[in-house]
Amino acid sequence: MAEHGIDLVAIVTPKPGKVERFIELFYKCAEYAEKNEPGTLAYRFHRGDKAKNDGLEELVVRETYENQAALDKHMEAPPVKAIMKELEAGTLVQNIKIVHITPGGGVQRAKI
Repeated sequence: MAEHGIDLVAIVTPKPGKVERFIELFYKCAEYAEKNEPGTLAYRFHRGDKAKNDGLEELVVRETYENQAALDKHMEAPPVKAIMKELEAGTLVQNIKIVHITPGGGVQRAKI
């Protein structure tokens, strides 16, 4: 286990007309994680700016887990299984790339 936990980023390109469906399913996962998964430390998405991305609709998902057990618990959650079912059926996204990351350099400011 890494000292900092487990971090990953997913770059998601939904199929045309499926952006809101992906977001709906994502929010169900986030709500479940907030209530039931103390080891899920961060679970957020960011929406790409279509005007600056050649009209491409992309979402960037950022997840942080306390450890492998927390990630495993998350993957077994009913809403996660529901979104995975649609991902596996090929009806929701054109492309998804998952990148497991480790902390690098840079700066981050906290606002109080």
